[in-house]
Amino acid sequence: MSITTDRDAKAQIINAIEATGVVTSDEYDIDRILRLAFDFQMPEGFRQVVSVDEFWEIVRDSEKAPAEADALS
Repeated sequence: MSITTDRDAKAQIINAIEATGVVTSDEYDIDRILRLAFDFQMPEGFRQVVSVDEFWEIVRDSEKAPAEADALS
């Protein structure tokens, strides 16, 4: 699957987080995850540059504080 836009990359991140069925993406800083886990190269677009384990570590580290997550709901 080609990820050509940041919107597509964010959608992939959100889908992965929400596929767990335990949490929602609102609880995480999606922009931070995108910056740390993906790279953009022309003309290919975005590609994940970390392992699956590293991705989930970045997700865990990108959890918003409860007040911050509530403010965005």
